[in-house]
Amino acid sequence: MSRTASQGVSPKNRPSLLRSLLGRLHGAKALRRELACRPVVEAYHPGMAVALQTLDAAQGGGSGYYWKLQDLIALLERHRPKSIIELGSGRTSCAFAAYAMRSGASYTSYEQDERWVASVNAALAHIGPAGAVRPVKVEEAERGGAFVEPILAVTECIYVDAPYVPKNRKFSTFTGKPAYLDVSRHLQAGFRPRLILVDGRTDTVDEIRAAIPSGQYSFIGEYSWAIQRGNALHAIRLARHSVFTLNGSAARARE
Repeated sequence: MSRTASQGVSPKNRPSLLRSLLGRLHGAKALRRELACRPVVEAYHPGMAVALQTLDAAQGGGSGYYWKLQDLIALLERHRPKSIIELGSGRTSCAFAAYAMRSGASYTSYEQDERWVASVNAALAHIGPAGAVRPVKVEEAERGGAFVEPILAVTECIYVDAPYVPKNRKFSTFTGKPAYLDVSRHLQAGFRPRLILVDGRTDTVDEIRAAIPSGQYSFIGEYSWAIQRGNALHAIRLARHSVFTLNGSAARARE
């Protein structure tokens, strides 16, 4: 037996082996969840399947989004927010619109692409509410960008998947990509939404974490954020979204 084999795996190789194992587990989970979640998502609202098909047609196809939508629906049903702002729009807009119609919550999406606004609103016509997706311009900043219209003070849930900022330079973030600054600015202004959800956008997650006073929010990091940051405790959760939840005392103060 060689010395390497007798001593086991070299310590310097253990992180890469763990990452490889987690990658396989995540891929397997994604495949299982995608298959299992489709009927659940489509049953959530009578117009859901047609709305998603409308967006698929507008984009020339689409796949791999049912796990994300079911995870989002489960989070909404668990936390029951009464007001929602979505930064960006697309298939997730169908989940938000369906939840709003079922619960009576208010829902608005900020979207910078006016042609896409029309496409998403056409899809949401199968669900409601009408005109939920609004065109809002974007401004660039040193570390990324933000919509020019601030998030409403009363917003209880914020979903982050935009705005698009051209990667025409290296930004001063962990990955060098632009961060989306809307939520960090909202928090720095003193507002405390009950629920913040981020789809990927790992540098945006860093900005939000930096803007939150210690102890006010609990946090679960999405898989890609955890892998990039080398955080095994979050990575093993294989989470689909990064989730910030306002803690008890801070939540009571908000009320």
